Amino acid sequence: VSEKSNISDFIKVCILDTETTGLDRTNDQIIELAFKIITIDSNTGSFLSCLHSFGSFNDIDSSLDSRITRLTGITEEMLKGQFIDWDEVDNALSNVNIIIAHNSNFDRSFVDRYSKISKDKKWGCSVRDIDWKKRGYKRRRLEYLCNKHGFYYHSHRALDDVNALIYLLTYPKYNPDKPIKEIIQKIQ
Repeated sequence: VSEKSNISDFIKVCILDTETTGLDRTNDQIIELAFKIITIDSNTGSFLSCLHSFGSFNDIDSSLDSRITRLTGITEEMLKGQFIDWDEVDNALSNVNIIIAHNSNFDRSFVDRYSKISKDKKWGCSVRDIDWKKRGYKRRRLEYLCNKHGFYYHSHRALDDVNALIYLLTYPKYNPDKPIKEIIQKIQ
């Protein structure tokens, strides 16, 4: 931290991901929710610290489609008896400045159904709020972007997606023009 920095230069950002039973934003259900609350230097986009980490499975009221299990690796046995504590989620999210997800319209549509405070938070999208084409990338899928940046991860698991997105948004190559800084500037 530089001597010129002050507390207003740092913001709390929640990087969030959901895994769901499908793409229907009204009827499908969350089967896994994960997020990390991190501090970011708003001047540089540099990652400073992780303040909170959350991950939870969520049991559903129907059988899990085998296509979802193949995509995510999540089984009905993993979900059995597991439920997201939305009070804990809301408590953690209450002090964040921005929530960011990769394709945030999708994740937000699910989180807004259960969270009491999500609708009142600023949301950023690492798909739409970053000009990936200007940065030299033809596509905006998370797996593609991570692969092009030279790292690989187990996609379609919420916490793995969160960790990959944090690394992508604060990637050391982008100094000082980190992708997360582009989102912060658009949202604030």
